[in-house]
Amino acid sequence: MIGLGPEFEGKLQVLQYNTDLPSWYKSMPDLRGITIKLVYTNLDKSNFSETDWIQTATATDKNGNCETFTDPPENVSEGYWPFYKSNDERNHPMVAEFIGYADNFMDAPARDKTKPFIQTFEGELTLVELNNHKMWTPLITFSYGFSLSPDGGVMINPLRIISMYPNSFSGLSLNQNSNIFGGLPRNIGPLVQKRNWIGH
Repeated sequence: MIGLGPEFEGKLQVLQYNTDLPSWYKSMPDLRGITIKLVYTNLDKSNFSETDWIQTATATDKNGNCETFTDPPENVSEGYWPFYKSNDERNHPMVAEFIGYADNFMDAPARDKTKPFIQTFEGELTLVELNNHKMWTPLITFSYGFSLSPDGGVMINPLRIISMYPNSFSGLSLNQNSNIFGGLPRNIGPLVQKRNWIGH
């Protein structure tokens, strides 16, 4: 659990981070990967009104080449880029343990174990809040992921904090360029850093 801000603005808690994939993968026995579930509690509702998640993924494609993209890729065509969750996902959380929290995040990236090369997935995830000035402010950015060997073995990466206040933050995600702020939905502007306090 991580406390954010000198006034302990909120709590970010990891509910699950392991190689147990959700039940919908049972029909695809050749896939291996990880599941990550996070919940966020806002303890300072006077300064922030809304939270969201932005994820950049760097992953091995079907031919063994690495590609970097804003995840999920369809968020551009469906109009909610650069955010991770669509409005439907935000309004109808499908996991019961997420009920009662200000926000949640779940991802279950997987790769095909039959490929004859090492496959990787690394997500760079940022929790952002909308402040009273209608500016999206990052609270924390961290990385997670896994590698899959040709024999089907999964090596999970440790969760690693990339950025918390007061470190400089030049964009939505460290893999993305800061010039993407122009013309984005929900009145996104330059992200402003604040102070931080980390607790367990």
